[in-house]
Amino acid sequence: MNKIYPHDIISSGFLFFILGNSVFYLEEWPAVHLIFSFLRLIAVIYILMRMLKQRVVGKFTYLVLFFYTILGGITIIKHAAVNVWLSYMLNSFAICALLYIEIIESKEHAIKIFADTFAALIYLNFLTLVINPDGIIGGAYLIGRNYNQMGMTIVCGMVTNIIAYNMKVKHIIPTIILSVVGVISPLIVGSMTSTIGTLLIFAFFFVPNNKIKKIILISLFVFYLLFQSFAIFLQNDISNINLIVNLVENVMGKNLTFSDRTRVWLESYYYITQSPYIGYGIRDSDWFAELFDVRSAHNIILQILIYGGFTLLTAFIIIIFCAIIRSYRKATKIDYTSLFGLCTAFMMMMMENYSLILIMYLIAIVYYSKELSQPNKSEQLLLKQT
Repeated sequence: MNKIYPHDIISSGFLFFILGNSVFYLEEWPAVHLIFSFLRLIAVIYILMRMLKQRVVGKFTYLVLFFYTILGGITIIKHAAVNVWLSYMLNSFAICALLYIEIIESKEHAIKIFADTFAALIYLNFLTLVINPDGIIGGAYLIGRNYNQMGMTIVCGMVTNIIAYNMKVKHIIPTIILSVVGVISPLIVGSMTSTIGTLLIFAFFFVPNNKIKKIILISLFVFYLLFQSFAIFLQNDISNINLIVNLVENVMGKNLTFSDRTRVWLESYYYITQSPYIGYGIRDSDWFAELFDVRSAHNIILQILIYGGFTLLTAFIIIIFCAIIRSYRKATKIDYTSLFGLCTAFMMMMMENYSLILIMYLIAIVYYSKELSQPNKSEQLLLKQT
């Protein structure tokens, strides 16, 4: 980490504005929203210029564009929210492309830029929670419209900073402090979904070896598949399963309707069956509020099915499959951290829908975890000598 690139500060600044445009709730401040939108556009142009100069794109960037091209086509056909689609696509493209460009130049600098930027968001959000007892600023929380939304940003930040520690870019004390703040923040506002997710990430950080990490990862993934399939998709009666009842009622503090989510899921099924193959195109939160009295389907799979039916869901699964297969082969500590972060995010997304931009970022981290795991030149030389 002796060499300092002159564009590090520029990249960090632009990344902050891209993420801010994605996670900040700025509807109460039109002027600020306009500034973030303008600077996001400048950031996209900056990233495109660097791509052209270095003649690199990154395979995952193509996968992101593949997903959004399908979503955009459906959105246009269905006369849906093209402006929302364009914003999502630009932000997702910019973040994933910037990550790859920075990794190509220096994986240590890349992870530091992303870790520090996410850390800034987490600490700024925590500061607002400390200053203002209910955390509300301008009608919403700093990094999300409601108290559940901040969880995904925090998970992204915790995973990135833990990877930075594994790469010896960050020390353990700042990593632990950030993780503790990440756990406390959703706990303050009472989001059990986000608190459980951040606690899982924090606990996984202290797992001693990769064999145990692998067992925990597989166990969590199997639990996710079973719960998603039987409790949510098939709507099976879970009232007789004591383990799940205790988890839902005692740990998560919810009832067996998951705070009225079962109604939203049932209504989502109805609309999905009306357009199962291409869905309805990307929609804004007001559209969901009008149909469901809530601002999302409260489940990422149902949300994607509403956006683009089984066509878009297939594209989404292909992207995730490519990332997991690439990362899971000869997995290292960094690979397991990224995979566990993604799995935890999907656990959270059984109950809540989060920004597609952050989801794409987590999948990108999984996809590029192999590059992040590779030893640098000095470490390679040391390995050869030993």
